[in-house]
Amino acid sequence: MPNVCTWVAGLAGICWSDLRGLYILIFKQWKYHGSGFPPADANRLPIIRNWQQLSEMQMLQLASEYMRTYNCFAVCVSQSKREYTKLCSLLLADLKDINNAGKTVPGLPNSPKTGIVRGNGIVRGRLACHIRNTDDVHSLWDVACHATERPPVFGKSDNPSFVAPPDGVLLSMEDDHVKGLDKHCDWESDHCGCLQGLAYVFPPLANTLRCGAAFSFYTPHPELVYRMEILALTGWSSSPMCDYRASPCPALGSFGYRNSKHIGGPVIQKDIALKMTQSERAVALKALPAHVRQLLPKQVVMDVMQEETWLQMHGYAALSGSCLLKAYEAEEASSGHRTLFLRAIAGGMKAGSRQCREYWAMGDTGIVVTGKAIIKNSILFNDPGQLHRWVADGGARNRGQILDLQPSGRVSARRKNVKRYKKKPRVSAASAHNRKVKKT
Repeated sequence: MPNVCTWVAGLAGICWSDLRGLYILIFKQWKYHGSGFPPADANRLPIIRNWQQLSEMQMLQLASEYMRTYNCFAVCVSQSKREYTKLCSLLLADLKDINNAGKTVPGLPNSPKTGIVRGNGIVRGRLACHIRNTDDVHSLWDVACHATERPPVFGKSDNPSFVAPPDGVLLSMEDDHVKGLDKHCDWESDHCGCLQGLAYVFPPLANTLRCGAAFSFYTPHPELVYRMEILALTGWSSSPMCDYRASPCPALGSFGYRNSKHIGGPVIQKDIALKMTQSERAVALKALPAHVRQLLPKQVVMDVMQEETWLQMHGYAALSGSCLLKAYEAEEASSGHRTLFLRAIAGGMKAGSRQCREYWAMGDTGIVVTGKAIIKNSILFNDPGQLHRWVADGGARNRGQILDLQPSGRVSARRKNVKRYKKKPRVSAASAHNRKVKKT
């Protein structure tokens, strides 16, 4: 079935059946993925059905095995005709509110070629909010967290507090000439990928090839709660990392559509929303529709943690002084130097300080800047796995290329071969003098 299958880690995606329902796919963003037509001889990802009949341990073991083998797992959440009809009616209501034609409006940030719609406030629409607030989706997300050794977001709470970024809606019309996303992995200089979920309503509506929504969830950190409130007030879409995008949803790029209708409640200009106090934001948030407000975090449940404590909690023992110097001089591998950087930060060293530059300014480029950003985002998104992935692979991945593992900085091959650029800490004259005095 065209334009519904999803490439994940080089595999051809999901064997959709003829059974109607809501299907969930959760995958690792740091592995290769993208949409397109699968080759005829490609392996297919099996769908987990009747997952409610499995015990918690059985479901976790099955999901973990699929995550190791396929870097993802797919589940048929519901085959109820009533639920399917409800999902279709919610999407039709969103499209009708945008325009009477029942179609999306052309122009950025909508992308007909990739089949991802972000404009007109559809990310705050009834369908997207309903999917992100479904208990089964929450349960499967926690399963994916356990399968990838991440802390769960929802746990056993009956009324959990969570952050759900307003990611794009998956909507492909028959006349959109959909090509899908190129094969890529989401690995940037400041983060090493997160989990990503896709919800598919099958079979899609008439005249459509695919419909559904992308989703992700995080534990409410104070900074994430603030970002979520700003996004809700301004009606902007967000990437899975819950950051701000360059193109505001209310203003579509194509000429003639810039004043098109925006759904999901009132819209506030971003510059005005950023100047609001906490009490003013609370009043403005109450004016949003109920289906949007229910996705706002109910409370902050994650304290602001110090970098030293976070790193020591996740296996990076503190290292400083002469012990750090001896370990640095004995280490040759790049991954070892990234580990030493994290251990030095755990020992109290400040990234970007003079002492830090003496060690890493002339070694692998990007360790200081990239490592600092990785630590910050791993705390922000409660994902210690980002630290381990950065230590193992390092660098940054360019999303526009297939073979895209790049060094963390642009250093020529000639410079890498010069002996004087070998990894050595730069020791100041005063430090060298003091060291000689101690020896004598």
